[in-house]
Amino acid sequence: MSIVVFNEQAFALRYPEFSAVNPTLLNAYFNEATIYCSNDNITAPITDINLRTVCLNMLTAHIAPFPGPPTRRQARLW
Repeated sequence: MSIVVFNEQAFALRYPEFSAVNPTLLNAYFNEATIYCSNDNITAPITDINLRTVCLNMLTAHIAPFPGPPTRRQARLW
């Protein structure tokens, strides 16, 4: 089993709305996504690397719009 490495170009193709976001920041969001879905060779709940890539990119896209603590408006959405 291998790990997923964040691919900025592939992410931008799937989520073009984040194309203006700094790549370093996107990578930080990706690293944060691994808190929710492990990306190591031992504890990863998703062993299929392609599926894990999709899941980690989806998590990254969900983290990216809300980089700070939830605002009052965002809190209502949760």
